[in-house]
Amino acid sequence: VAYKQWPIAHWRALVGALLERGLQVVLTGAPSDADRAVVAAVKAGFERDDGRVVDATGALELGQVGALLRGAAVYVGGDTSITHLAAACDVAVVALYGPINPRYFGPWPPSATLEVPYVAHALVQRAGKIAVLQGSPPCVPCDRAGCLDRNDSASVCLMTLAPTRVVAEVDRVLAARRATMA
Repeated sequence: VAYKQWPIAHWRALVGALLERGLQVVLTGAPSDADRAVVAAVKAGFERDDGRVVDATGALELGQVGALLRGAAVYVGGDTSITHLAAACDVAVVALYGPINPRYFGPWPPSATLEVPYVAHALVQRAGKIAVLQGSPPCVPCDRAGCLDRNDSASVCLMTLAPTRVVAEVDRVLAARRATMA
């Protein structure tokens, strides 16, 4: 749904930054026309990057997505079921949250106790290998379907969640991973 979607231009900036770091990027989505269009727009222009941007939209069963996630250095995603799956697979997760309250619907780390690991709003919150990033407008989280309270509505909180913040968090995750492997 649109109100949970980070802008295409932001995704493209993130993909470019990941490629600059020598990483391969796998874009996933459901086999729907809407998901295929979003992924195609994100991937556009990256076709000449030696196959390092892979479009797996609609090509994987849920179990295959789980296997893909377990092999990932980091997963970046919005408030979706696959973000929760990545958390359950104990993968480093950078979750992009907009209008929905992560206190109630945030990705739960496998090692979590019964204590809720998140508050309603903070620019960044960490629980285990999971980082939840939120935008800065004072209305966050509003728990509405975007600014117009409709599934097709945009969310200013996601539009203003800068790619530089996401890239910085990915860099932090990758540095921590390198430190534990050394």
